[in-house]
Amino acid sequence: MSRLVQLALVVIFVLASLPILPAIAAACTWTGATSTDWATPGNWSNCGSGVPGTLDSATIGSATNQPVISADVAIAALTINSSATLTVNPGATLTVSGAATLVTWGLSLATN
Repeated sequence: MSRLVQLALVVIFVLASLPILPAIAAACTWTGATSTDWATPGNWSNCGSGVPGTLDSATIGSATNQPVISADVAIAALTINSSATLTVNPGATLTVSGAATLVTWGLSLATN
């Protein structure tokens, strides 16, 4: 067996033995800087993937543009601060797998 093949096998063995690390959760904060669309990355700060995902927490505070969810969203935790609202349009779902904190909150579930 050539030295190159031996080296390649060692590298493969080392890489295969490394642990798979989970994705790092982000603490996303709504800014509403661009629009009311939840799915627009420009509306979030401190959010690694652009918008909150299944491992992330989302905090909504006062902003000129308050978030509107128009497609299914799954997040780990949600905080809606006072003077903030969150609208979930018909046909869309919001799934929070962990804690949901509502501080003098406004949650609007739009209907037809």
